Amino acid sequence: MHRAIGGATGEALSLQRRSELAIYRRQMDRARGLLDEALDVARQSDVGFHLLDRIYGTRIAMATQPDAALGVLEEAEANVRGPLESCPGCRITFAIPATIAAARGHVLDLAAGHQQQSEYLANVVMKLPAWYASLHEAQAHIERASGRVAAAREGFAAAAQEFRACGHTLDAARCRELAG
Repeated sequence: MHRAIGGATGEALSLQRRSELAIYRRQMDRARGLLDEALDVARQSDVGFHLLDRIYGTRIAMATQPDAALGVLEEAEANVRGPLESCPGCRITFAIPATIAAARGHVLDLAAGHQQQSEYLANVVMKLPAWYASLHEAQAHIERASGRVAAAREGFAAAAQEFRACGHTLDAARCRELAG
């Protein structure tokens, strides 16, 4: 379906979405290969800047260890810069995983900066229910990193409920598990 979007852009998005499925199936080598291919295709596209945040955001999200996620975040910030490489509407696909990675790595000032950007993007630019659920999840990670365990559980539970209402069952399950 994503290939129908057109040319290299649709191909890159298709590859990125397939990488998410590989991550869910815990096929990390496959996911990395798909993301590398998606990045190559996106860079060749005239509108690939819509996808760079999404591709790098997925790379950040797939890093299971906090230090590794911070390393991927640093690489991503160095590679996706300026208006020619980032779309304001698509930026949330980077800002949410960046918030979570920074919180998991206990770099709370970095997490707060990305969380502020995420809030602006969700509340002003995107205004979609699933992004509000993502905000709750990201904030819950910050709460957990700050030692506020009860607030983190509440945030994960709220995110699970919102994801479920949006039909995002995998995200809801992840957040339910984090809440428990």
